[in-house]
Amino acid sequence: MVVLADEIHCDFVTKGNKYTPFCTLPNKDIVRNSLTFKAASKSFGLAAMKCAWFFSDNMDYVARVKAMNKADLTTLGMIASRAAYTGGEEWLNQCVDYIDGNHDFVESYVRANIPLLKVVKPQGTYLSWVDVSQVIERIGAKEMAAEASKASGKTVTPETIVERYLVKHARVQLNQGASYGNGGAGRMRMNIATSRKTLELALSNLASALRSPSRSSAI
Repeated sequence: MVVLADEIHCDFVTKGNKYTPFCTLPNKDIVRNSLTFKAASKSFGLAAMKCAWFFSDNMDYVARVKAMNKADLTTLGMIASRAAYTGGEEWLNQCVDYIDGNHDFVESYVRANIPLLKVVKPQGTYLSWVDVSQVIERIGAKEMAAEASKASGKTVTPETIVERYLVKHARVQLNQGASYGNGGAGRMRMNIATSRKTLELALSNLASALRSPSRSSAI
């Protein structure tokens, strides 16, 4: 098994935690059996610039990737990435601190105002992992998902029902946790890389929508 280490979110580490690159692990046999992928896109909002890279101590892996993949970079992307890494440190440090504050805000707001949700501050990224299992239970999402799956002939998850409910009643759309693997069942992913004002509005809408949810209101 080859390890593909996606470290694109590595700059966003919350306070009290430390980023450990996969390539620095002490077991060099494991490191040689890996490739690491990075980019400036998450840290500096440069996703549209199409400029990312990979590296590995295993030159055989590097050669195989090069033989099977065509580099698709843009001149503007390379210039933007260089500018970000050579002149963006102060901005990035402030951004990381702000996102860390957003995580604290989400955790405290949810604890105080949205008892049906559970959130634990993550070690990194600008994404919150939200436990919606009580919402699934309250609005009968499992039963509704089963009915929808039978009617459509396609798999509809309880998280799909919750997603639709929140879009309808809170005007907030979260990503379904189940789409990230079996461990994501009963969870939703929320992107908090935004202003505190916008984040507070979204949480306020969620609080209102989940104050007294029911199956009838989910339809």
